[in-house]
Parts: sequence; C-alpha cells; structure tokens
Amino acid sequence: MIAFLALPELGLTCGPAASPPPPDDCGSPGDEPLSSLAIGPERLVDQPFLPWSASDTAYVTQGAQGGNMLGISLSLAGQPPPACLAQRSEVRRGDELLAAEDVPINTYDEGGDGQRTTHTLWLIFDGAVPNLGDELDVTTEADGESATSHVQVVANRHRLVSLTATEPNQYVGHKVHFTLTSLHAPEGEGFEVELSSAGDPGVLQLPATTATIFSASEELMVDTAATGTAELVVRLGDQEVRATVNVVTY
Repeated sequence: MIAFLALPELGLTCGPAASPPPPDDCGSPGDEPLSSLAIGPERLVDQPFLPWSASDTAYVTQGAQGGNMLGISLSLAGQPPPACLAQRSEVRRGDELLAAEDVPINTYDEGGDGQRTTHTLWLIFDGAVPNLGDELDVTTEADGESATSHVQVVANRHRLVSLTATEPNQYVGHKVHFTLTSLHAPEGEGFEVELSSAGDPGVLQLPATTATIFSASEELMVDTAATGTAELVVRLGDQEVRATVNVVTY
C-alpha cells in the first residue's frame, strides 16, 4: 500500500549512475541504407520505444557524483536495418552545441516487426547545462537519414497509465482496492498525485487528498461509507485517470 504524504518538488533529477555510463557501442557498423529513423527519450525498463513528437519535453539527468546528461533512444527500419549503426547525435540550444556523441551503437530486434531499436544513448553536457524551461533541438543523423525533435526541459516526464478497481462491486463499510499503473521518468523517482471522488456523494471516504507514488504499480485502499456509484479520480498535472465502484448493502 502506498504512503499518503507530500514531498517537495525537485529541479534536476537524480540519475541512474554515479558517473555517465558508457555508450552501448559496437565495432563494425553496417552500411545498409535506412528507410526510416525516429528519435525518442531514454528507454524505461520493460517499456517499448516511444518516439518524441516534433515538439515534446525532455529532462536532464544528474549523476550522483556529477555528470549532467540527456538520454535518447532510436528506432530504425531498413532492408534490413543494421545491427551496428553509425550515428551522430547532438543537442543544441539555438546555435550553441551543448552535447554530441559520434559513435556506432548496437541496435536490437525487440518486436520482431523489422524495426530495430537502441538502448539509451547518453549525451553528456561537458560545459553549459540546460536549465528548466530551456528549449533544445535534439538531432540524430545516420546512414542518410535524419531525425530531429524540439524539446523543452522539464523536471520529469511521469505519466499516469490506468486506474482499476479490484472489486468494482463492494459492500458498504468495506475497503475498495484500486491499482494505479504509471510510468516513472526518471525511473525510481516518486511523485505526488491528487485524489478526489466523483459520482454519488459520500460513497467513498478518502484517507487524504494527495498520495505519493513510488512504483509503476501501486495499491490505493479507500473506505466505503454509503451505498451508490462513485469514481476515484487520480490527477497528475493535466493528466487524469478514473475507476468506478458500485457500493451496495448486504
């Protein structure tokens, strides 16, 4: 069960390593032409590649002992796409080059659909580090293809995925168990959500108006105090998920 408490907001996020991790490089890049190339944020564990849109958000990761960096990942297609990709990736703030990585990296057939994806490639800021709110252009060029996203630096990219009631039909006076599924970016970082109820008044008795979410799947336990149909509503900024429960008497 999660803890219902509030935490202060942070600026730059804690990174996954004490020092910048080495690239997932390879020694013999292929020369097969690409038919498509897409760029996205750092890969999350057990999550598929998710591309950035043309304008999107990104966050700067700060290692425990320094080393500010921005993580990207790539998706590519070809006939066939290379298992070792020669590429150059850059981060620019206007005309200012902030970070670059020019090294062949491994690609992986993860979906069996002819597409190949990469692990996270960390672009390390050796000098100036972007601030929250800065707008950056992230570009990758590889085998004649180019992909670019215009991103704004934010504190995180946490996402609410779903909310389900384990017992959508419950007796009055019992607890309802809700499962909240979410994505944590950066991974391992908790975040605070707002809780409220909708529907028939007095059905759900919330233990608090906020909760701090620590993992990708968390259990919320809410008391029922009256009969009727109500929803638990969980909000994170402009994101919202809901789950309905019908409470009856014996």
